[in-house]
Amino acid sequence: RMLNQLSDGIRARFPVVLTHKYACDQAVVTLLRARTLGNSPSPLKSSLQEVHSEEWLRKQLCYLSECQRHRKGLQAFSMSRSTRRQLPSLSSREQHGSWQPT
Repeated sequence: RMLNQLSDGIRARFPVVLTHKYACDQAVVTLLRARTLGNSPSPLKSSLQEVHSEEWLRKQLCYLSECQRHRKGLQAFSMSRSTRRQLPSLSSREQHGSWQPT
């Protein structure tokens, strides 16, 4: 109902397909269209894992570069170093996800 109140231009930019219970990213919907009856879901799963790992690596790189920038700022003001948390590995993130396709 909420999306019906938006103009067509804004609705087209909305990144998710909504149902009454669930939501699905538009990129996943595009990948699902390529899968037809009789095709195995394995290629779709591989594609989703690849996209997920690329995004995870991109976010990890952003985090680490911000840590480096912060550390350089602390050194410039002769302040003590702060500690950063250890990032989880991608495999542990996949194991602890809330939903895994089967």
